[in-house]
Amino acid sequence: VLLPVIIRSHSPVISVFSVGGNQSSPYQTADDTPAFVLTTDRNAACRISQTDTNFSSMTWGCAGDGSLVHTCTAPVTFAPGNHIIYASCRDAAGIENNSSNNEDIPFTVVAPTPTT
Repeated sequence: VLLPVIIRSHSPVISVFSVGGNQSSPYQTADDTPAFVLTTDRNAACRISQTDTNFSSMTWGCAGDGSLVHTCTAPVTFAPGNHIIYASCRDAAGIENNSSNNEDIPFTVVAPTPTT
């Protein structure tokens, strides 16, 4: 019995599940160190960066290597305002995203409401 062989020629497809707990785009959060929760169409390892580059050049790793769900946290504090993070992943076959197909994640950090 011959089994079909699936050869993938495209990098993992990345979707944003949430930014700072917000599941709806446009993403807004009062969290200045938000978690970026991503999903992929197949098991992969993911990274994030403030620079739109290939997976191998990104240094901020995400939890969930080898799975379909990835939780990423940037090691920086974001000031209130608009920002963008780029997500890139690589599957077990070594096929990785790059600047032409990374997931761009625009988000806004809003100043927390002061308490009195």
